[in-house]
Amino acid sequence: MTYRAGLLLALLALAGPALADEDFVRCGAMAQRVPDQALEHCDRALKSGLLLPQEASIAHRNRAVAWRTKSDVDHALADLDEAIRLDPTNADAYVMRGVAWRHKQDDGRALQDFESALRLHPDPAALGARGDLYRRHGDLEKAIADYSEAIKLAPERSLGYRVRGAARLQHAEYALAADDYAEALRREPTMPTGHRMVGIVRYAAAQYDRSASELDLAVGEETRDAQALLWRYLAQRRAGLLEAAEAHLVRDAPRAAPKDPRDWPAPLLDLYLGRVSLADIQAVAVEGDEKQRSARRCELDFFAGELLLVQGQPAAGLPLVQSAATACQAESFHAIAARAELLRNGLGR
Repeated sequence: MTYRAGLLLALLALAGPALADEDFVRCGAMAQRVPDQALEHCDRALKSGLLLPQEASIAHRNRAVAWRTKSDVDHALADLDEAIRLDPTNADAYVMRGVAWRHKQDDGRALQDFESALRLHPDPAALGARGDLYRRHGDLEKAIADYSEAIKLAPERSLGYRVRGAARLQHAEYALAADDYAEALRREPTMPTGHRMVGIVRYAAAQYDRSASELDLAVGEETRDAQALLWRYLAQRRAGLLEAAEAHLVRDAPRAAPKDPRDWPAPLLDLYLGRVSLADIQAVAVEGDEKQRSARRCELDFFAGELLLVQGQPAAGLPLVQSAATACQAESFHAIAARAELLRNGLGR
């Protein structure tokens, strides 16, 4: 071997660990942003033979993130299996594998992995994931308990309050749900539609003064949100603020209404402004494709029913609210508020 060749081999041997370390770092750092490049770095790091078992476990876990980013669940699962084989204490890998099994509709294996992660140590991600699984199966008390434990471990995260609030809404714990959504907004003040969401949940909880205040902020943030105007009108009417409700609707409706008066939800605004009757807009509600018709029927039944109720016509309003409770998607705010209304009137469970 020549001196030059020997020197080159020595330099490569010295550079090997540094190159492997760089690939190891980039494998994790790029997994979600540029998954294809991340896969190359992960492959090189794993093939270098220089990683310790725990480091190789992390690299497999990071490569699984890249595969997941590319929506390749099967390759992600294979890497997560290897990550756990190399380091059975890698709780992160158990959580990720559980989420992958849930994606493949294998909730039994998903639950096993979430519980394996939690046996290693209490983890808000594992608790939240297991809570989601319980919630999907309708076990709301267990879901709420898991979300509550996750919040204790990571009280600064707004997501924990939002998901617990959603579970509490399903469990008809409207006041507690309202507090959760309000806390989520307090911790994340820039949350999109945050005031609208809190205002609607406070409406479902019959906290009408506080609902009206939140919805007024929502209208100020998004002046073209026609439905926020309707929710605010209802909250103000329920809070006994009839003059304010009517004045604010007249003031803000021109900014929120679509240019074409037949475009939805312009007919709902006209109904609330007293320009048209319910019969007048029912024909508009059945226009469009099936998805549009379904959404319009939900919104028409809910907003027309609630309007009749605040006008003192329960015999006409409650059947429409009952229709909305079944016509609207179960987790939509219209359906949630409709079910809460029916409960207050002794018509729900």
